[in-house]
Amino acid sequence: MYCKECGHKTEAGSKFCDSCGKKIDSNSEELSINKDDHDSKMIRPLTISISKLVVLTVLTFGIYEIYWFYKQWKSLNQIKNLNIRVWARGLFTPLFAYPLFKQYFALANQENHKKYPSAGWLAIGYFVLNILWRLEKPYWLLGFTAVVTLIPVQNAINEYWKIKHPKNEIDSSYKGWESVILIIGGVFTLFLIIGLLA
Repeated sequence: MYCKECGHKTEAGSKFCDSCGKKIDSNSEELSINKDDHDSKMIRPLTISISKLVVLTVLTFGIYEIYWFYKQWKSLNQIKNLNIRVWARGLFTPLFAYPLFKQYFALANQENHKKYPSAGWLAIGYFVLNILWRLEKPYWLLGFTAVVTLIPVQNAINEYWKIKHPKNEIDSSYKGWESVILIIGGVFTLFLIIGLLA
């Protein structure tokens, strides 16, 4: 159950929010629980395995990150009713990495009370590692390591949704366009490696 005033998770039967002190109406409380459960089931989160995140990011030369940010912002927008332009958050990923990381770490922490890495340092790391694409070869390859900063965030997202909906599975399979990426991206990556070694 969550406080309607500040969004803090409170114990069932609480009369006041532990965070902001706002009085909780027992009548509207039950409605908010049901609404939360219903709405979260309607959301389609991007819960994928870490290996899938890394493989798709590397084989698309980082383009998959745009899709990843878009999907995660879309889920967060539905959870919190942020009223934001999701496409813009997905397109300008380095600029909006910090708020995304911070909010998902907070959501996961409310559910499992687990301590997560600093969202600020991860966002700075993501920004800096993305700039490395501008280096001369072969040093521009260091830009691929930007995906490492997304791993703790994906773990938090997976853990959050696993608690909210235990039946929600972590997707590690490749279907449709993802399989095409594996083939085409694999071929391009192979040519890239050959070119670097030549």
